[in-house]
Amino acid sequence: MSGGGKFAVKEIDKNRMAGKLHFVENEIALLQQLRHKNICALVEAFECAHFYFLVFEYARKGDLFEMVKRMGRLSERASALIVHQVGDWQGWWVFKFLARIF
Repeated sequence: MSGGGKFAVKEIDKNRMAGKLHFVENEIALLQQLRHKNICALVEAFECAHFYFLVFEYARKGDLFEMVKRMGRLSERASALIVHQVGDWQGWWVFKFLARIF
C-alpha cells in the first residue's frame, strides 16, 4: 500500500464483537481471496489489541447502501442492473468454490 491514492478503512471494535470475532476473521479470510470487478478489494488488514482495521479500495461514489439513501428510490432499470451484478458475483463465487472441491 503506497502512493497517494485514496482508501476506505473499516474499523471493527473487538469489544463490541466479543464472542463473535470468528465472524470478523472469516470475513477477512474471505476478502483476502476475493477479486471481482464489482467488489472493492481488501488491500490490507491490521489488528491491534482493541480493533481490526480493514483497508479497502476507495469507492468514489460510495457503496450501494449510500446510493439508495441518496437517491431514495431506484428505478427498475437501476435495480435490474444491481441484481445482475450481484448475481454475477454469486455465480463467480460459487464457480470458484466448486473448482476447489473438484
